[in-house]
Amino acid sequence: MPETSTSQVRIDANRVNSQKSTGPKTEEGKARVAQNGVKHGLSSARLIVRPDEKEEFTTFLNELIQSFQPKGGAERIFFDQMTDAAWNLRRVAKLESELYIRAGGDPLITEDEAIYRNAMGLLRYKIAHDRIYHKAYKQFTALQNHRINRENAVAQNHETPAETPAEAPPTPATNQTQEAIRAAAQQCMNEVDREIAATKDFIGSFLRAAKIPGR
Repeated sequence: MPETSTSQVRIDANRVNSQKSTGPKTEEGKARVAQNGVKHGLSSARLIVRPDEKEEFTTFLNELIQSFQPKGGAERIFFDQMTDAAWNLRRVAKLESELYIRAGGDPLITEDEAIYRNAMGLLRYKIAHDRIYHKAYKQFTALQNHRINRENAVAQNHETPAETPAEAPPTPATNQTQEAIRAAAQQCMNEVDREIAATKDFIGSFLRAAKIPGR
C-alpha cells in the first residue's frame, strides 16, 4: 500500500472516531469540557485528528514521509509512533498557547487552580510524548541505517570491479637529479658543521670569560 494511501486510511479512521462523540449539550457540560480540554486526544491510544485538522495533518504527515522516507513494515511501525508523538507535541504547543492567553501569563504560576492543573497536565503529556518520539526515532534510524548499509553492500557486490592499472616501474634518477640530491645533502652537512663550530666558539668564549681552564 502506498504511503499516501496509508495516511488516508489513518485520517479516515480518526474522522469516524471523532464523529462518534457528539460532545456536551448543556452549558455546564461545555464549560467542564473547556476546563479539561487539554486532556482530549493526548492520552488516547489512538491518534486524534479532528475533521478541521485533516488538511493540516495531511500536510504534516507528507512532510515527515518526505523527510524520513520509511520503507517496509518495521520502519513504518516506528515511523507511525514518531508521527503520533510529533503530532501530539504540536497539539500540546497550541494548548499551551491558549492557556497562556487565558492565564494572562505563565499558566504554571497562575492563581487559577483549573488553569494550573491543565498546565501541569500538559507538561506531563509533553514529557511523555517527547520520550515516545525520541525512543521511536532511535529505533527507526537504527533500522533504516541497517537497511541502507545492507542495500549498499548488495549494490557493491553486484558491481564489476574495475581493473587496477599496473604500477609503472620506477623511473631511474637522471645525473642531474643525483647531483641535486648530493648538493642538498652537502649543504645540510655544511650547516651542521657551522652550527658545531659556532657552539664551540661560544663555549670557549664562556670559559675564557669565567676564567675556567679549558680541557
